[in-house]
Amino acid sequence: MSLRFERASRARQDILRLHEQERELLDVLLACRSAVKGSVYELKTRCGKANCVCAQGALHGAMVLSWSQAGKTKLMTVVAADLERLVRATGEYRKFRQARAALVKLQKGLLREVDRLEAAIREAAVKTGRG
Repeated sequence: MSLRFERASRARQDILRLHEQERELLDVLLACRSAVKGSVYELKTRCGKANCVCAQGALHGAMVLSWSQAGKTKLMTVVAADLERLVRATGEYRKFRQARAALVKLQKGLLREVDRLEAAIREAAVKTGRG
């Protein structure tokens, strides 16, 4: 097989490989059912009362949801009943955003491969007198 046909064949194989990766990323995106932007963590603070144990270093702890809105960090106290659900939902949000970013990168690569295939096909047509 000539080099120009091998280029087209390799481009086709790369397109199929990228298409399979795209399907996997889409499965991740479509599986997401609940997502909350932010992070859940324990916030330790001092209450400011002179006689409190936190004045000697034993800080008070509260679970919070932290997220950015309009360039500012927002905090919301998380009640125990919502903790597990919010931890899961913030994890789903991160997973969704990572898959989205990977999909954008993959799409750029896919377009490069399609352009490479087009160039190989056009080159083959010109060299064989069909273009």
